Amino acid sequence: MGKDGMVTVWWKKTCTSAKKGVAHLRERGVEFELRDIVKDPPPRELLEANLDEGNLKAAVNTRSKPYRELGLKAGLPTKAKLIDLMLEHPDLIRRPVVAKGGRASFGPDPAAIDAVIDG
Repeated sequence: MGKDGMVTVWWKKTCTSAKKGVAHLRERGVEFELRDIVKDPPPRELLEANLDEGNLKAAVNTRSKPYRELGLKAGLPTKAKLIDLMLEHPDLIRRPVVAKGGRASFGPDPAAIDAVIDG
């Protein structure tokens, strides 16, 4: 995950939402390390620490093929099972994932990204 002060971004080059999040970081002049979410998904510990048990859907890419194929629209599994599925099918993770110092945001919302990078 890089050093505590380093910002790490998991994204997919073809994902419009991920591009928006990366553009926001660049506009702010933030240095970050880009990682391919499919080849190198976020570590389990980061997902465990940052998925909100009360709002798991906020971290889920509801437009992904695995979301449809796994029948998750009918209801999400437990947090632990969802993390297993996310690691098995990284496209399930809402992009970009922006992390710094063990905290992470999911999706392109500038306010959520800023909350993570500004600590």
